[in-house]
Amino acid sequence: MWWHIIAVAFLADVATVGIRTSTTPDLVISKVAPATAVAGDPITYTLSITNRGGTNATGLSVSDTLPPGATYVSGGAYNGSQVSWTIPTLPGYAFVSEVTTIVTANETITNSVYGVTANGGYSAVGQETAVTRIVDAQVQLTPLLTKTLHYAGVQSTEITVPRGAVFAETMLAYEELTLPDHPVPDGYAGRAFRLSGYQDNQLLADLVLAETAVITLTYADADVMGLDENLLAVQFWDGAGWSRQGVSCERNVQANRVSCLVPAAPMTEYVLLESRETVYLPLVLSVTMAQPSVEITDIVISGGNYVVQFTAHHYTPMLPGIHIHFFFNTVPPEQAGMPGTGPWLIHGSTAPFSGYAVAARPVGATQLCALVANENHSIRLNTGNCYALP
Repeated sequence: MWWHIIAVAFLADVATVGIRTSTTPDLVISKVAPATAVAGDPITYTLSITNRGGTNATGLSVSDTLPPGATYVSGGAYNGSQVSWTIPTLPGYAFVSEVTTIVTANETITNSVYGVTANGGYSAVGQETAVTRIVDAQVQLTPLLTKTLHYAGVQSTEITVPRGAVFAETMLAYEELTLPDHPVPDGYAGRAFRLSGYQDNQLLADLVLAETAVITLTYADADVMGLDENLLAVQFWDGAGWSRQGVSCERNVQANRVSCLVPAAPMTEYVLLESRETVYLPLVLSVTMAQPSVEITDIVISGGNYVVQFTAHHYTPMLPGIHIHFFFNTVPPEQAGMPGTGPWLIHGSTAPFSGYAVAARPVGATQLCALVANENHSIRLNTGNCYALP
């Protein structure tokens, strides 16, 4: 450590003065390791040795005991589980020397046993513990570039993070899970994973991506037996339960693949679920179950269209005959059939309705609604509901 001392009286002279802690060698050793690494990838340990004293330290011997699970690759002299280095001389006044070693690991490793000795009985032991968590995939995010994380296990995952999603260099780490730590409801499709974010080698548990991420998962036929693949969606743990708030998905059933847009993706656990929950917003049309009625149960996006799952109670929709009118909530219910001005679309089967393109969504529309309609296209008020658009 050096200081510039400026003569106060005349500001006429500048001198460089070294600062020391003692007249003898005073050694300090520290270690830095990456917070995360992919199994089998190189992990570099950097040891820094500082002499804070006023005289040179000589004959230094640096040692680092590798932890269980670490496999030595290079750097220093390796013997058993210990790596060592020699430094002939380390000047004082906060002079620093660095040594490195490279290892690999297939499980999380903790390195805490390292130190330095010098002639004259001077020594120091490390105080920091270096923990490297082994993950299944990771990618370095930067503010100005779009990056994609790739995981290629038995099933694959791709997570594309657009530019602007982070405001500083961030390591996005991915861990594949057999099951999440949190309870999973019925409809689990066999895929779960955890995302973590690190900046300056420190975990940021509350990190949220500032732009919409695209998460694409594949799945096995055996994991979706008895499930409706057209209802599969990525959900995330929000601290209280599984949520698909704001998530919209497209499915390729033939390829066993789901691709979802996830706005403001948090660092948490994610699962692939058959999503059947109904979300009601303030406008809800009451359903009279004793008479023909219709209930929208889910809306997803596929091929650029809204795909609407619904249940028809006490009747079978058909044309000609009693059928269904679908309309956006920008249309008053009483205008959703003859002699109203609409607009609306008709549907006369029990198959999912996909007549509305996403691009046709009116400004201000937040829900899609359904009502039972008579053969002459007049509607029966209070026979349906509205459902939030993804």
